[in-house]
Formats: sequence, structure tokens, C-alpha cells
Amino acid sequence: MDKPKDDLETADTADTETTDSSEQPEAIEEEVDNATERRLLELEQQLVAKHEDYLRAVADLQNFRRRSAEERAQQLQYANEQLIAELLPVLDNFDRATGCTVEGEAAQSLHRGICMVRDQLYDVLTRFGVAPIPARGAMFDPAFHEAVERVVDGSVSEGTIVEEVLPGYTLNGRVIRPAKVKVAVEPHD
Repeated sequence: MDKPKDDLETADTADTETTDSSEQPEAIEEEVDNATERRLLELEQQLVAKHEDYLRAVADLQNFRRRSAEERAQQLQYANEQLIAELLPVLDNFDRATGCTVEGEAAQSLHRGICMVRDQLYDVLTRFGVAPIPARGAMFDPAFHEAVERVVDGSVSEGTIVEEVLPGYTLNGRVIRPAKVKVAVEPHD
């Protein structure tokens, strides 16, 4: 049986449509898979970026806490600096008073009492972190010493401290008053 020509064309077209329609779902699936993979990759990148932001924020918070703790510790360590600086002249006056020679029993008793008060004040300051700056015989260091006079002295090397005029002190390693000193210089020929 011969099919009419129109029927053959219709059958060919139907076969082509059937083939196209069977390929179309595969193309749609592939396109959906590609779009899904792109979206998944985009979401993974966003997740990585958010995770990095989170880690950075955690590190910033830890650094802030550490800096705050260090600042609080430093404030506590040096909180009494102004008070101690005001007490140093009192200690100087006690040193001057204890350096005097006295005669008589009453004067010697008073002198011993002044020495005891001076030692007590010095012990309290020491407990709070005050330490004297070594001076006599040491090399001059502008970070710890203030030169008030240059003395010609050939018996020691130049820059050696030959006399302490006023003692200097540190508070927990920080200079609160430099030592006022006389520094040796070599004689001129």
C-alpha cells in the first residue's frame, strides 16, 4: 500500500518531532543541571566568604580582648605613679635627715626614729614596684640619668658617673624620676 505523499511527509515530521521532543527533556535537564551547579558553586563561594568574615571577626574580638586585658594590667601597674612621684621628695628629705650627725641621747633617739620611718616608707614603696636607679660608678645612660654637671676626672673613663646628686627611681621598670648625676670627662691637654 502506497501511502500518499502528504502522509509520508506527515510521518517524517512526526518522527522528527518525536526525536526533537525526546532530545528536548535531556537538553532541559542538562541546562537545569548546569544552572544548579552554577548556583551551588555561587553558594559555596558565598559560604567560604562568610566563613572567612566570621574567622576575621573572631580574631578581631580575641585581639580586642587581649589588648583590653593588657591595657587594664598596665593601668593597674602604673595607677600609683603620680602618688609615688609625690612621695619621692619625702623620701629624699628622710634621707637628708638620716644623713645628719647628732649628739646627745635624745637627739640620737629621734634620729633612730627618723631612720625607722624612712626605712618603713622605703619598704612600702619597694613593695609597690619602686626601685632605685644605680648611679655612682655606672656609665651615664640618658634614659635613666640626668647630667647636672661634668667633672674633670682622669681616674675613671669618660661618661662614668662620679657622684649622685639626687637618686632616681623606676616604677615597675618605668623611670618615674631620673637620677641627677655628675659625669666624668677626661682632662684637656
